[in-house]
Amino acid sequence: MPTPVAAVVAIDGCNLLVAAGSAVWVISGGTSRQAWTIPSGYDTAAIAYAGGSLWWAGVGEAGTRLLSVNSAGGTTSEVALPDSTTEIVALHVWGDRIVVGMTGRHGHSVVAAVKGARLEPLLERAGRITGLAADPTSIAAVFATPHQSTVVWGRPNALHEHTWRGPANIVDVAVNGQDIAFGLTRLDSEQIPQGSEVLLSSIQGRHWSDLHLGRAELTAIAFVTSELWLSKSGTSGGISVYAAAADGSLRHVPAAGASELPIFLLPTPDGTWVVGSDAFVLDTH
Repeated sequence: MPTPVAAVVAIDGCNLLVAAGSAVWVISGGTSRQAWTIPSGYDTAAIAYAGGSLWWAGVGEAGTRLLSVNSAGGTTSEVALPDSTTEIVALHVWGDRIVVGMTGRHGHSVVAAVKGARLEPLLERAGRITGLAADPTSIAAVFATPHQSTVVWGRPNALHEHTWRGPANIVDVAVNGQDIAFGLTRLDSEQIPQGSEVLLSSIQGRHWSDLHLGRAELTAIAFVTSELWLSKSGTSGGISVYAAAADGSLRHVPAAGASELPIFLLPTPDGTWVVGSDAFVLDTH
């Protein structure tokens, strides 16, 4: 794996894109090759892949940029950002579109869809956007303030909301049809981590369950088909992968191995990428 890793996205079950250092790399067949060099003076904030193009968001002394990079020719196109944008936090594929999670100057964050060379706002809330996910029809975003975190999900014209009260660091968010989950690390009054938990709902937020992980460090969540997977630290050190049962118990996924680095979970139609100290794909059909 190229290091240090800034962002990872799966193209399919055979190819992985990794933003590391000053370049974006393709991982395929156990080898890596440089696919694109990021603009000088910028650091990668997020990447996505759709329609044969790499989408890259970066930040530098000159501000924030969002580019589309044609995979075949390497040509780039720039997307105009609102003047109030201070940071792009996340990019995600939503059907055949790219959605962008951005923070602004006035204490609000926006989720917008790319439309040509501009952005079409979809939803806005107070706080800093700390997580973004999508399935073919729905989007999900988490907005955090010092005192609460709110997950907003669904179609843009039919959104649902749920608020978790208290200070927290949001780890990840995942959506799959009516299933919604977001993971967080609780903080005390001195901003010291107090353990992790995952909040889940399978009926559009009418009922929630809370999966407590004790003092474990949660690093990622994802729906693999309809089953929730998560990566977290174990009692013997390292990060491992688990599947959550309906009763709240966890089943270790031994085929996913373990990692000394935080693990990314990236489902694709061809299998699920597990990316940590190594990168490999599991057949999860």
